[in-house]
Amino acid sequence: MRLGGSEERNPVGGATGVRYIRRSADGIPASLIQTVNILRKPTMRIAPLFSALLATVISGSGVTVARSQEIARWSFEQSDKATGSAKISSPRVPAATSEFSTDVPGAWLYDPLTKRSRTNTASAKFNGSDQKSDAVIADLKGTIKSDQSLTIEAFIKPSQQAGGNSWLVGKSRAAADGGELALQLVYLNNANQTWHGAEVSTKVGSANRFPVGHYSSSTRLDSDVSAWRHLAVSYDAGSKQVTAWVDYHLSHSIKLDEPLKWDAGSFLIGGRADHWGTASLIDEVRIVGRVLEPSEFQRARADEIQGVSFASNQTVVPRDAGCLDAKEHFGAVGDGRTDDTAALNAAFSHLTSRVPLAYNTLIIPPGEYLISGTLYCSRFIDVKGAGPDKTILRLKDNAFTDPQSPQPVLRMSSTNGAPGSHDWVNGSSISLYLDGLTINTGRNNPGAKALEYHSNNLGRLENVVLRSDDGRGVLGLDLTHHDVGPALVKKVRINGFETGVAIRYQEYSMTFEDLTLQGQSVVGFRNQGNIVAIRGLTSLNSVPAIISEGANSMVVLLDSSLKGGGPQHSAIQCDGGLYCLRVDTAGYSSAIKKRILANQDPATWKDEKILGPKIDEYIGDRMIAGHGDGKGALKLPIKPTPDPPLPPVSEWVNVLKFIDHQKGDDFSPVIQAAVDSGAKLIYVPANLRMTLRTPIRLHAPLERLMGFGGELNWSGDVWKEDKPRNQTDLDGVPSALLIYDEPNPEHTLILDRLGCVHLQHASKATLVLRSSTSNRYTTAVAGGQLFGEDIAGADWHFDHPQSVWVRQWNPESHATGPCIHSKGATIWSLGFKTEYESQKFLAEAGASTEILGGFIYPIGEIPADRPIFENRNSRISLIYGASIYHANHKVHIRDIQGSVTKDIGSESLNWAGSRARVDLFRSDPREQP
Repeated sequence: MRLGGSEERNPVGGATGVRYIRRSADGIPASLIQTVNILRKPTMRIAPLFSALLATVISGSGVTVARSQEIARWSFEQSDKATGSAKISSPRVPAATSEFSTDVPGAWLYDPLTKRSRTNTASAKFNGSDQKSDAVIADLKGTIKSDQSLTIEAFIKPSQQAGGNSWLVGKSRAAADGGELALQLVYLNNANQTWHGAEVSTKVGSANRFPVGHYSSSTRLDSDVSAWRHLAVSYDAGSKQVTAWVDYHLSHSIKLDEPLKWDAGSFLIGGRADHWGTASLIDEVRIVGRVLEPSEFQRARADEIQGVSFASNQTVVPRDAGCLDAKEHFGAVGDGRTDDTAALNAAFSHLTSRVPLAYNTLIIPPGEYLISGTLYCSRFIDVKGAGPDKTILRLKDNAFTDPQSPQPVLRMSSTNGAPGSHDWVNGSSISLYLDGLTINTGRNNPGAKALEYHSNNLGRLENVVLRSDDGRGVLGLDLTHHDVGPALVKKVRINGFETGVAIRYQEYSMTFEDLTLQGQSVVGFRNQGNIVAIRGLTSLNSVPAIISEGANSMVVLLDSSLKGGGPQHSAIQCDGGLYCLRVDTAGYSSAIKKRILANQDPATWKDEKILGPKIDEYIGDRMIAGHGDGKGALKLPIKPTPDPPLPPVSEWVNVLKFIDHQKGDDFSPVIQAAVDSGAKLIYVPANLRMTLRTPIRLHAPLERLMGFGGELNWSGDVWKEDKPRNQTDLDGVPSALLIYDEPNPEHTLILDRLGCVHLQHASKATLVLRSSTSNRYTTAVAGGQLFGEDIAGADWHFDHPQSVWVRQWNPESHATGPCIHSKGATIWSLGFKTEYESQKFLAEAGASTEILGGFIYPIGEIPADRPIFENRNSRISLIYGASIYHANHKVHIRDIQGSVTKDIGSESLNWAGSRARVDLFRSDPREQP
């Protein structure tokens, strides 16, 4: 074993093994270091000369070795074998070097307990099976107290022939009542699949073997997946808790009925003493006499580091929320000096392959994380920083220097390659979230893009800063992956780059609110054919704020300020659909330069300029009138989404705190007890599996019910969807599981990243859905305000008058519809994407509806009399575009006022290739003569 520093090797031969006395790297005299006998059976092939270091308390010495409470460690370095082979003759030491391998988990091994790195050049190779063992047997007599806590850790890489349930490393028993604790492989007898696992036994006959992780997750290995893993298992003597970790995150924990009692049984590496062996590479085995935290486990790295701690300093979520930590679980450092590219990519790779996919959150704690290459993050991942001023991903200077082949610092997309690099499309890059950090492209990186983002149906960027220190770089926010959106971009600031935001292709639309663009050298926002809905754009640029190219493009722009313009430019240059409301400009030669499609076949254009500088309302190219004689949109009042600051995580309350309220297998009383406790914020940990049998009522003082991508659903024997149903069906629908019945109309409740099978709004109080979809939403009373951001679902029933504001709505269904049914509600939606055969919206009973920046994608067999939107004796204004390829609605809008019906079909729309545009439709019976 190699530690650095001076050492003394004094092999003491004997019939039973070899003993090493060694001076530590801290200079402790060799006479003060305990010794360990490494034993073996005569038939054993592996060298017995792998050294072990035992740390002990040395009173008054002034050294800190004892602090780790390390009992033993095996490094499996070639130097250990070479020294031994000169002293011991065969068969104790094999002549060949095949017992060692140069395949190692990392070129450097970092120990957080000593905060030092050392080189790592070899691992041990075991060739055992379920019939024989070549295990190393270490005699640890006198070094482990009978009742102490223990942690065992090692790096493991099974071979493809590693079948059979086999011990990897573990503490065995000498007597029938002795305890055993081990890491193991569990064979599934299915396509060479193996699981990492653990085994604990309090006495003979009490073995508890459990695989850790989840089927198809990254903990599983098969013939196509073979990688080094760090495994650890600990026993807490005080709580009798046994916990297993895979790659530094907790995978399984059980509480024993009786304590483990350690006896004189040997420590085994590579198998059991009797016959259980493993075909694996094993490296850096360590035993520590206490429970270690994941931040204290050994780390294999490609680089040498010193003085680094992986203890997380995050205060974003509670430690027991089930989220993973970039520092603690994946070894990111965040000191602004250490390259964290590999650590963060390991985190993203792990989260991508975890099951269930949709319940994974990665916390990046405060710090500056130095990046030298592209980070790749696929779908179903929520990435949370501590805030743009606290968590910073910074590209190394001079790293991305070729603007002809630009590279992103972070790519978030389930399409692995760069935008445009594939000849296939991808509309399933679902649920990508990024919140609370800065991406800084540093200096002299003219080929850099800060962020490529591609999320479908659901997803959001929020509280994100994209910055170039010297202003250079190709692009801040790249939305040019094919089939980008829909998703919500909110409170995002982009400083520098040639282009602030770029989006292209026709599908699937994006929604923006509170977007700031500053210091771009070519254009602030470039749209090439897609549909964007923007509210609250602040542009501080001499170049154009917006360029929208192609007649198939569409832009909705509300409540925005475009200032600092150069006199040679227009603030907005647009070829396609454009709607502006309450927009101020300054410094530009004109507010709008618009190309209008005068005729469609053949296409002819005319140009117009709107000087501004203030734009009260602009509609281009052509409004489609329903009933009434209005000249513009309804311009419904807009309210911001309530967003009170989160309380400190110390005040968050875990629903598991009330687990004693569980009744049988019904978990609903647990959540109800948490709600009734008086807590203002309660959370449901990620991956918590629950059986829910009774409704849960939500009320004050609860202000926020937090999840981490999960969904509350009825137990399968209470309700399950056996067959597809229509939204108008009364039979076979789920009963309300969450009922918001707060009596105080001034109260506000937020559901945050937590879905529900059926949510009933039974209160005049305000409800906010933040990335929280209700599969079915109903109301029981009138008046309750609803705010939605980044929501889906296709079974919305606004059964009473109420006010609704939604940013980024994705209702879609194969059923008949309507996906949204409004009876007298006032609904305003910025961004609205939907597809398939269903009717999307029905408004009646004096409802008011405004949908701005919608995208419609008809697919399948659509009955000729089924409209997309239907408006009965109600007010409505719509701005949307459709992609028409193989299917279409004959009637897009059915407008019924009294006995008069107006059907708006394809012939009434503006067409640009396969894009059908409704630049503005308005109907208002109040304006009837």
